[in-house]
Amino acid sequence: MQDARIELLQRMPIFGGISKDTLAFLLGFCPVVKVAKDDYFFREDEPGDCLFVLEAGRVVAFKSWRGEEHILKVLGTGDCFGEMAVIDHGARMASIRA
Repeated sequence: MQDARIELLQRMPIFGGISKDTLAFLLGFCPVVKVAKDDYFFREDEPGDCLFVLEAGRVVAFKSWRGEEHILKVLGTGDCFGEMAVIDHGARMASIRA
């Protein structure tokens, strides 16, 4: 299973230049998170201290504005999200729902 995760990461621009050994080391610190349909990975304005790589399924990124949800993007297997809050040490700019 770890080899499949490493291959998935190496196909991504953000991780593509990192060696297999380094990715294997980093994965040792990364929990696998399962989120049920319609549950949230995180919500807009929450503090962000981690990023996610979608191993399977789909998620919806959206922002709330004037009491309505506006879909920004639908993400699928191999997509990464949450990285901006980690990079800039800020709050989540959107919500992500499975």
